[in-house]
Amino acid sequence: MTLVQGETYGIVGESGAGKTTLGRTIIGLPTQAVALLSLTN
Repeated sequence: MTLVQGETYGIVGESGAGKTTLGRTIIGLPTQAVALLSLTN
């Protein structure tokens, strides 16, 4: 994918398709953190 400075782009897709994740990745922001939850009796 090549983006040209000064151009405007749109990302289109259904809910849950990864639009926000793609945008965050393109600008270098961290994506979702992973958490582990352990339940014991």
